[in-house]
Amino acid sequence: MEVAKLSKWSEYTDRLIRILRIKASPVAVKIFRKGEVLPTGVRRPSEPLTFCQFAYLSRVHKEILLGTFSDIVCAYAQSFLGFADFPEDLYEGKRAAGRRTETAEAYKRLLSDMARIEPGTTEAVLTSPLEATPVDPDVILLYVTPGQTTLLLHAATWKTGERIVVKTAAEAGTCGEAVAATYLSRRPTIAFPCSGTRRFGQVEDDELIFAIPAFMMNEFMGWLEAIHRRLPYPVKRQVEFTPRPPLLYYIRREPMDKVEHSTPPEQKR
Repeated sequence: MEVAKLSKWSEYTDRLIRILRIKASPVAVKIFRKGEVLPTGVRRPSEPLTFCQFAYLSRVHKEILLGTFSDIVCAYAQSFLGFADFPEDLYEGKRAAGRRTETAEAYKRLLSDMARIEPGTTEAVLTSPLEATPVDPDVILLYVTPGQTTLLLHAATWKTGERIVVKTAAEAGTCGEAVAATYLSRRPTIAFPCSGTRRFGQVEDDELIFAIPAFMMNEFMGWLEAIHRRLPYPVKRQVEFTPRPPLLYYIRREPMDKVEHSTPPEQKR
């Protein structure tokens, strides 16, 4: 097991808070595969919790928690995080038909189209506030507003211009759409919190989850800093009565480098 350089993760946390003005700690998530050595001295919950509760306790209360199959009460998290296969009755009865989707078939299609770590390959999962993670994580979760998400999207597309594809049904929002999807794709992901994430994970109505593969944090922070210097958050509101968009927005025939950088004549007072 590789011991994390705490100063590095703490620095990332400080920079994220400074740029995005987030309210709580980013959450570091580490997936321990079968056969990996588990960290010692890390607390396990006194009773089973949902995985989104793990994330909540790390995000808000700064707790470092280690959970195995028996520590996670939610069958969805057990399945998406690679502990076990879906329960046989997951698609039927009160779990789905007439509640989440009209039919069991529709619910089965919804779940089967989601990213899921191979069942039986995970030994444990650790959550921690990013600044205090005892190991190098796999995924970092940011709980952010749509405005903050905009800046993160600009950062994620800064280098290549390749769009972030959002594929969601707001189901298994923390364990599936955020952690499993990012862990497997190795790309940033936007997740819409599910009802369980809001109910048990205490995520607010105005918050989304932006997940980043931990291995790319150094370059991602460079992209975030670069875009923030040009389009800082929060967006500066325009208070003049007459809108004055940047010159770049105006239809023109000349190349930008030959256009005089001044207010368009029709807007001069």
